[in-house]
Formats: sequence, structure tokens, C-alpha cells
Amino acid sequence: AHGRTTVGRVARNGKAEANSYVIRELMTEEHVKAHLAGKQGVGSIPINSKNECKFGAIDIDDYDLDQKALAARIKSQKLPLVQCRSKSGGAHLYLFLDDWYPAAMVREYLTEVAALLGYAGREIFPKQDKILFDRGDVGNFINSPYFNADETVRYAVSETGEAMTLVEFLDKVEATRVPLSKLEIAPHVEKREDLKDYPPCLEQIILQGVINDYRNTTLFNLTTAHKKASSE
Repeated sequence: AHGRTTVGRVARNGKAEANSYVIRELMTEEHVKAHLAGKQGVGSIPINSKNECKFGAIDIDDYDLDQKALAARIKSQKLPLVQCRSKSGGAHLYLFLDDWYPAAMVREYLTEVAALLGYAGREIFPKQDKILFDRGDVGNFINSPYFNADETVRYAVSETGEAMTLVEFLDKVEATRVPLSKLEIAPHVEKREDLKDYPPCLEQIILQGVINDYRNTTLFNLTTAHKKASSE
């Protein structure tokens, strides 16, 4: 299956309104050509019937995101991510892998990376560790970059924060593909002994500060984790 999206007007807050739905057909070369030509937007579903994925992504849905500053953070942390501007001005941070790996492991890594970059609690793709494929579940899709490629606003961002061409993007994808065994968060993450019983994402929230948009959720999760750590 794959996703399709038709973009409508842009709201005052910068959010691009869209009609999105899943098509239970394989994505073909013709679908991709139509996407690049600006005729019909498509999106990819990372997870397969074996609950594995070959790519994942962090969806940062901030409409006034400083793309250059984010690119600098990714570079400084030496993270194997490909940054793309989303249709509403946020970012999709893609992780491309050399083979198919368990979705749960990829999601765990990307959750920690999101926290490391200061975006804990954001959407992670694939959105599920497992899907009930035998019951018809196919998972969620993420919109592909380079819609209307010649005049796109959904472009990849270079290390210096500049827009990349489609060919440059594809070259970077291949250059940044990694095996899951080489993904390591520990060297980049500051550790505190008093936080050792907390999940990595909450450790980073405490170290970097709470994100306003997720204040209530963060407080709930911190309280739950504190009670659990105290009882143990």
C-alpha cells in the first residue's frame, strides 16, 4: 500500500491543509513520476508485513522551523539523518538503512535521536512496532519529498542548510545508508547517575528543558517515571 495526499489552502498558522488517504496498491514508478511532476502527491509506508523497515523518520511539525539551525545540530551530533523540509515548513528527518530491520528497534533509536535534538515526543515513522497484517493493517505513511520537483518546497537540506536538488538528495540517501548495528546514541548523550532509571527520552527532556507544545504530556510521563523509579 501507499499514501496519497492532495494539498489545499495554507492556514494562518502555516499548516498546509491536506486530504490524505491510503491506497491499497503498490507504489509504482508511474506514481513516483506523477508525484515529481506535481500531479498527485504520494507517501511511503515504512513498515512491511514482517514488521520490518528499511527507513524511518522523525516528523517535526513546527511551521517556523529554523532549517539551518537544525542542520547544524544534526551535523554537530554526527547523526546519519537526511533532513527534508515538509510541506508546512517543518522537517522530516529520515534514517535510511542498508537492509530490513525490526521496526521496534528503529523506532527506539529514532525516539532517542528526537530527544537528543530537543524534539522529544514528536511523531516517529513507522508509527507502530507491529501491525496486524493478517487483519488488513498496513501502517501509516509519511509524505514523500520533492513533490513538484522543479519548483518544490519539500526539498532536502544540506549540512549548511541550503536546498538540495533531487539528484543531490538521492546521492545523499545512498551516502548515509547505515546498518542498524552501527547506530549508537550513547557517545552523544549526556548521562546523569540520578537519571539512570529513567527512559533515555525523559533523560534528555530533563537535561535540555521541556518543549512548550508538549508540556502536559511531558509532566505526566515524568511523574509516572518518577513514581516507578522510586518504588524500585
